[in-house]
Amino acid sequence: MNDASHAFARSAVAFALAVLVLAGSSLLGARAEVLSDAAGAHEEGRAALRRRDAGEAEDAFQRAIAADPSLADAHYRLGLLLGGRSQWKPAIASLQTATKLDPDHVDAHCELGEAYLIGAVQSPEAVPPLLRALELEPHHPRARRLLGAALLRQHRLDEAVGNLRQAVALDPGDVDSHYLLGLAYYQDEEYALASATLADVVERWPWHAQAHATLGNALIRTGDVAAGRWHLREFEQLYRASERTEVLERETAVSPTDAGAWFRLAQQYVTRQAWDQAGAALRTYVRLRPADEGGRALLGYVYLESDAYEPALDVYGWFATQYPDVAEHHGNLGIVYLLLGEDRAAIDQLRRAVELDPRERRYLLNLERAYRRAGEPERADETAQRYRELAPTSGPRP
Repeated sequence: MNDASHAFARSAVAFALAVLVLAGSSLLGARAEVLSDAAGAHEEGRAALRRRDAGEAEDAFQRAIAADPSLADAHYRLGLLLGGRSQWKPAIASLQTATKLDPDHVDAHCELGEAYLIGAVQSPEAVPPLLRALELEPHHPRARRLLGAALLRQHRLDEAVGNLRQAVALDPGDVDSHYLLGLAYYQDEEYALASATLADVVERWPWHAQAHATLGNALIRTGDVAAGRWHLREFEQLYRASERTEVLERETAVSPTDAGAWFRLAQQYVTRQAWDQAGAALRTYVRLRPADEGGRALLGYVYLESDAYEPALDVYGWFATQYPDVAEHHGNLGIVYLLLGEDRAAIDQLRRAVELDPRERRYLLNLERAYRRAGEPERADETAQRYRELAPTSGPRP
């Protein structure tokens, strides 16, 4: 090959390498753009969840998965949303994908177990993902309770009791764990243990109809017939109340613009402490009757009870803006800011509440907490002193 041919060959190779470099750069740029789109859609979905906009969240997570199918958390959150709509088959598929992409995703394993248990009614299939969740996090109370429930359905009573006792110890405030433990004792014919456990349930959660029914039967089997019959009557009354709820649910489905039916339904949910359902009903009511401040105030209360502090901030912020000279609204808004850890904003609202109503001690108490958390001990001490000075003269307010 002569010099000219060598020169041509070198030029051709250099050109080919340049093309490959440019192509690689384009591919990398395209990949980066795809990942950016996926991350953006994923964050949009999370933001929609914070706003409790399930429809927008579901759409965003689907876009995130379309842009990057390896995004495990998007599959996980999509599975949760699908399960919330009782779309159990696609929910299970999404959760299975999440666990395959991220085998250490504790919550994905836990939710997959629940989807099998509650949605698909397949308790044997629920056990492996729940065991995996507990392998990753042995002190996961919800996974422990769900495993106990799955074992109870299979009549593996000793194992069920052991897991449910652990669940109660891990989360003493979980009503389902307590009830399921009482039910497991009852099915194991340990009627005295069942009675003691379920008596605690109905004392702490008197609206729990099934606990009254099981307790009534357990007491009768221990010989306490009068007490047993009383709890069975309570069950009947609560069951009739649940029937009224079902009637209202049908009314709102047939007449979705009937604001009164939505409010009555919300009241039923509040009585049963079914906070998520109450919130959904009240949001619909507020959309239908935005001028009714009572519905809006009840919605704020429901948000606080369900630890939904960011939506509560919107509700109480609205009241404080609409009625800037009402101390109670600023006091409530200050409490929400405290719960969110926004101490400076809490101080601003609570100081305004104290200015408007200087003799209301609870505003001072919360203001003291905000000052201490914000690193202002001197102001906290001054506020605490004002709180103590009001104690002797503070009686029932007119």
